[in-house]
Amino acid sequence: MGLLTQAADDSAEKLRAWLREIKKHSGNAYTALAKAAGLSHTTLSRAMKPGYRPNFRADTIAKLASAAGVSAPTDLAVQYGIEPTEFAEEEVQMIAGYAGDDVNLSQWVIRTELLALAGFMPGDCIEFSATKPPQAGDVVLAQVVDYETGTAETVMRIYKPPFLFTRSPGNGDHGPLMVDNVSVKIIGTWTRMWRQPSGT
Repeated sequence: MGLLTQAADDSAEKLRAWLREIKKHSGNAYTALAKAAGLSHTTLSRAMKPGYRPNFRADTIAKLASAAGVSAPTDLAVQYGIEPTEFAEEEVQMIAGYAGDDVNLSQWVIRTELLALAGFMPGDCIEFSATKPPQAGDVVLAQVVDYETGTAETVMRIYKPPFLFTRSPGNGDHGPLMVDNVSVKIIGTWTRMWRQPSGT
């Protein structure tokens, strides 16, 4: 078993253990807990299935904790980026109101030219999967956390293990980032991209 696979399995088991605890604390079934958090009724039941690797977004963890009246444990807070109090999304902006049933998918609008040489331009839309394992050369969504200031930034980069790179004519101060799964964590791998017609 590879290190990434083992890490993913460990992460999934920690999340399942926390889900069992909040279910017990709230006294609700998984379907009721998911509904109270504003999630699909199958989200938690699916996450508890053996062999499934749930990898919820930070906002999903926060919604579940709020619905159950608990706080996310420290290890999950760090893993899912809940600890920082301010989030900047200068490079990409999430498309609000995504109506898909899969909570592991998210759609974003690109707001930077940092991947222009890879064909990703400002205004393009891109979808990321939180469960698709990143491969070398993939475009990924990552969270860069500064635990001293309590801030985090969502960035889009090209993954060349163990680093994240930009591809633009002038990178400025955007040097390579090393993925350590603490201060720099990949939270999504791209699945598709589309370009809005000009004038829309």
